[in-house]
Amino acid sequence: MSEMSKTKTYRVEGAAGASYTVKISRIGDALRVKCDCPAGAYMDPCEHWKSLFTGEDQNYVGLSDEDILEIQGWLDESDLDEALQNLLYFESHEKNMHENLARQKRALRGRVIDVLISEPQA
Repeated sequence: MSEMSKTKTYRVEGAAGASYTVKISRIGDALRVKCDCPAGAYMDPCEHWKSLFTGEDQNYVGLSDEDILEIQGWLDESDLDEALQNLLYFESHEKNMHENLARQKRALRGRVIDVLISEPQA
């Protein structure tokens, strides 16, 4: 394998006890990722490989800390770098928006209950 072509394959133990295989390859500037989880079957960016780049905790099988650092370095200046960074940015904002909406909804639900249990003003 030349220096311009690198591949790592590892397994991730999923939350429900399922185990998935992830293959990450860097060929020149191209970074390609495949996961055999249900989302990965549709080429949807799944947490089994995104977590390597976000630092989220996963149960990796077959990856050392050095492997993780090496793979993280593959993202830099790859064709996936900007697109993934933008996706992660918007996913973060989406999560914050959902949390904010849920807080506002709880507050409004409480206000409606307060009105319903209050004595009407004559």
